Amino acid sequence: MISSIIEIESHSHNPSCPHIAVSNLIPLHFMSRGEIAEIDQLVGQADDVHRLEELGLRSGVVVEMLQPGTPCIVGLGGQRLCFRENDAVGVLVRIGEAD
Repeated sequence: MISSIIEIESHSHNPSCPHIAVSNLIPLHFMSRGEIAEIDQLVGQADDVHRLEELGLRSGVVVEMLQPGTPCIVGLGGQRLCFRENDAVGVLVRIGEAD
């Protein structure tokens, strides 16, 4: 799974000169115990992503890693969720962005 996403953005003063902005995204199961992050992307088939959203895992939601690994246990919205990422579905988070 991709551990960082590279986005091409244009300079406002010179659109012909793009620069690269690196967003530090990591898979959810790489978080450490007690770490807090914001979900940025859900990766997988539409049905799988929809199911994750039904469970509360959606872009913008803040999660806390309670037990790292695969499966992991995360806290979100006052609840605990046991979750196992695999090749078919993944959750990318942004560490340290949440307040």
